[in-house]
Amino acid sequence: MEDALSIGIDLDGCIDEAPEFFSLLSTVWPGKIYIITFRRDYDQAVDYVNRFGIKYDAIILVNRFEAKAEVIAEKHIGIYFDDQDEMLMHIPESVIVLKIRNCGNFDPSCDTAGVHCWTGLGKSFRSGSICRRFLRRPARYRRE
Repeated sequence: MEDALSIGIDLDGCIDEAPEFFSLLSTVWPGKIYIITFRRDYDQAVDYVNRFGIKYDAIILVNRFEAKAEVIAEKHIGIYFDDQDEMLMHIPESVIVLKIRNCGNFDPSCDTAGVHCWTGLGKSFRSGSICRRFLRRPARYRRE
């Protein structure tokens, strides 16, 4: 369907927080689906997305916050999912933005609140230790 909006989805903190939802959504959505992620290794990102059974039109790697908004504008994405407010600041007002709840962005009692677990950049860290939220994931969903 050509009139369907395109969807943009962040990988870390979104797809891996709700893999069943995004797998179903990507299966039934009539428009294009773009995975937009703040990572450096394309092959690793592809492997990680494929673990979740997500159907997509392209995986796009960015290296700065504003680049996500640029991709969203260039690809005419109408709906965007992310888990970090700072990634949403430059997105055009015409885009429907949906924030994914995870321990690090909603639960003040969680010991990882406000701390992000970056493993796609070549190392895992959370203030010097491995993110507990990451370790609680089933092994098939863990980044390497």
